[in-house]
Amino acid sequence: MAKGQEEAVVEKQPRDPFVELWEFKKIARQFCNEMVTKFGAKQKAGYKGWDDLTNEELAEALKGMLKNNLKRGDWVDVGGLAAILWGRARKGK
Repeated sequence: MAKGQEEAVVEKQPRDPFVELWEFKKIARQFCNEMVTKFGAKQKAGYKGWDDLTNEELAEALKGMLKNNLKRGDWVDVGGLAAILWGRARKGK
């Protein structure tokens, strides 16, 4: 679907803006809870160091993991990795 078509589909579905925002907040909280739960399980399994800004190889590995999870359709991992990369970028790397 082309970009213009995507925008047209979204615009064709009129909704109460308050209800739509409320629904988004609801799914965003649920999604965040799933990411945090999965992150906690990985941490307990010994995974660590995502916030090591001195490790350039890690940054590239995280980007590769994000792409692989995107292909697999693992949206929780995609969101978690995107959050990690976003957090690293905010810290300067």
